[in-house]
Amino acid sequence: MLQFHEIHDEGGILRVADLAGEIWREYYPTIISPDQVEYMLAKIQSPEAIGDQVQNHGLRYFLTLEDDREAGYLAVIPRGDDLFISKLYLKADCRGKGLSREMLAFIESQARAAGCSRMTLTTHKQNEVALRAYQGLGFKILEPVVTDIGGGYMMDDYRLAKAL
Repeated sequence: MLQFHEIHDEGGILRVADLAGEIWREYYPTIISPDQVEYMLAKIQSPEAIGDQVQNHGLRYFLTLEDDREAGYLAVIPRGDDLFISKLYLKADCRGKGLSREMLAFIESQARAAGCSRMTLTTHKQNEVALRAYQGLGFKILEPVVTDIGGGYMMDDYRLAKAL
């Protein structure tokens, strides 16, 4: 059973940033270039960026523990009637064990508590493993979304939603 610890302090922010570096460098180079991975880590998953997201932009980050061991992390933010899932990541040795299902159940409870009527997220069009997992858990593709993230990089995603 997973435990979820909301991150508020510098120590928690540093742990999430370290996990992001570990997970992203392992997972994403098959989908986007290593240079883009490093750019995105610096831009949106550095300790400074995470701290700003938490303190100034309303994102709620949660460290996810399995048997008191760090398994991954997630971040959510209400957007009107939607709870947007900004981040949902697991370490390599924690994947394939049903933990993402538990993480999404936790997120759904957060969405309901916030009075949201659906959950939304974006994922890269070439992230076939994540797309299959999300669709298997009730998410539907709404539309393609291409976003200029600066540095000469674009994100070529799908926006997905699940009604509650």
